[in-house]
Amino acid sequence: MKLKKHAFLLILGLFAASLFAQENQEDNGQLLSVEAEEASAEENSTEENSAEKVDSDAYEEVIPAETKKKSSFSESVANFFKIGNQAFIEYDTTELSVLNPVGTLKKEDAVFACIKDTDQAGFGCQYISGFYYVFLDTDSRKKLIDAGNQYFKDFENKKLDRKSKKTQQKYGKVKSDVYFGSLKMQAKNHAQPVTYYGYSFKKNSPYFTITCMAAQNLRYTSVDDIYPVNSTVVVYYFTKAQLKNLMNLLSEENLNSYKANTLMNSYLTEEEAY
Repeated sequence: MKLKKHAFLLILGLFAASLFAQENQEDNGQLLSVEAEEASAEENSTEENSAEKVDSDAYEEVIPAETKKKSSFSESVANFFKIGNQAFIEYDTTELSVLNPVGTLKKEDAVFACIKDTDQAGFGCQYISGFYYVFLDTDSRKKLIDAGNQYFKDFENKKLDRKSKKTQQKYGKVKSDVYFGSLKMQAKNHAQPVTYYGYSFKKNSPYFTITCMAAQNLRYTSVDDIYPVNSTVVVYYFTKAQLKNLMNLLSEENLNSYKANTLMNSYLTEEEAY
């Protein structure tokens, strides 16, 4: 009887152990299934984030704001160091005076030039820390010659006023085109200042003056530009002899003669080349 009882308890224990093992296996399976689902979801999420990141990176490479600014700056630097202005044709030289930083007159060598395929002609020289060209159209040059002739009359008739503060505007206002830069070969900044003809006394001597007021630099378009925002006020001083030379070289007769000679020389060059 005892043997049967022990056999029954052993069978019951084995049955209970079997049930426990099966339940534990199912729990482990569910746990593995949950972990697999979570891993799969995490992997999918990683792939989506990776895809979004790739798209985002591609967008930034196409139009990144920072790269645009650097490109704009580099283009400005490249333009800044291009040599000369091929439209300017220099044809003679003269002398004039400008104020140096301490306020006294300093003689400068100037070049006469015209702008190709326009009616503009003028002069250029070093002005303190930069180089300035001043170009005048046909009407402004005519008014310059009229102003010069009136100045000669006032000079001879002793009508020049030493005390007036408005003498630099005495002979009228015209328009001009000013090109400027740190060096002559970089004079590509462009302004269109109000320009006055007049005169001024330095010590006891009168000088005919051409005054170009400050004006906006047309080359400056945004805060990223490396160009100056404005031109500066520039004043040129001429003795009577220098003024006569200026009027002569900027006269229509002289300019037409120069252009005709230049055209003839170009024909001769072409014939020789042929």
